[in-house]
Amino acid sequence: MNILLFLLGLVFFATLLVWAIRTPSRWQQLVQTAAQDGDIAPMMDELARRPKELQPRFYDEAMRVLVHDNLDVATRFMIAFTPDHTEHKRVQFWLAELQTLEPKSPLLTTEFLEKHHRACCSPAGG
Repeated sequence: MNILLFLLGLVFFATLLVWAIRTPSRWQQLVQTAAQDGDIAPMMDELARRPKELQPRFYDEAMRVLVHDNLDVATRFMIAFTPDHTEHKRVQFWLAELQTLEPKSPLLTTEFLEKHHRACCSPAGG
């Protein structure tokens, strides 16, 4: 009887673990929603609640998805995020990457690029 309860408990926790791993995080859900509906405000609000030193990691994670799913949203998200994190390498990486992917985007103005682009970080250097 004890072995049966142990196995039942083990199956329950294994099922719970698989469910937790396969369920997208709140951040991933926000990114997917933004890619679909174009609204970056919920992502920016969520980033503001996170510690400043962790924000570039979440930004990078979002940009990896948005660049493939919705380039316009990726550009707008980059423009909204970059001013507070200009010196971070991942921000510079995505700035250079979007210049390559969207060279004629009206959102990437010369003024914005001159103000925020740093030569230190190329797309290859990441």
